[in-house]
Amino acid sequence: MAREKSVKEAIMGIPLVYQLFQDGIRKPTSDVFVARDVIRGEDGMSILDVGCGVARIRKSLGNVNYVGIDHNPRYISKAKKKHGDSGRFLVADVSEVSQLFHSKFDRVILIGVLHHLNDESSRDLVSEASLHLKPGGHLVTYDPTFVPNQHPISFLVSRFDRGRFVRTPEAYLKLFGAEFSTLKLSVRHDLLRIPSATAIIVAKP
Repeated sequence: MAREKSVKEAIMGIPLVYQLFQDGIRKPTSDVFVARDVIRGEDGMSILDVGCGVARIRKSLGNVNYVGIDHNPRYISKAKKKHGDSGRFLVADVSEVSQLFHSKFDRVILIGVLHHLNDESSRDLVSEASLHLKPGGHLVTYDPTFVPNQHPISFLVSRFDRGRFVRTPEAYLKLFGAEFSTLKLSVRHDLLRIPSATAIIVAKP
């Protein structure tokens, strides 16, 4: 999938800069909340993390069989150094999921991915993700969003995110097709150290 690199993309593509930014803006408890209460990984589960970045969420997932992919080789190198053999880390674009994997997973997670993709690419990825879920498994997406009466700082966080496709919660829901029978949407305002709005969707086939 071709990507247009902005200055923000280039700067945030540096693992140290990205990690320092995430550590500075994100509450320490947010990863634990997402892992425990949203992803709900359990010992022995298989989890595919598409667009994993430096695999920040890995340490909060416990004893699972983790696979992370990201198109940025520097992110993947950092993830390997940080997490060692507690997972598999592959350099690949999100559009290559079906080419890379023929197995199925208990969870597929897209943390901060969809707001970087246009509608067509997002729908394709979500549809592909559904094919890689085991029976009873689910897909989790997590992205900045626009909501009514949004705090000005929260609006600016979403407006100036390096992802060019930040959407309303309803627009994120429209990316999911008929292959999903259940969609659960929640909007959280307490996951960052500053006012923010995050749309979280748990989708089950």
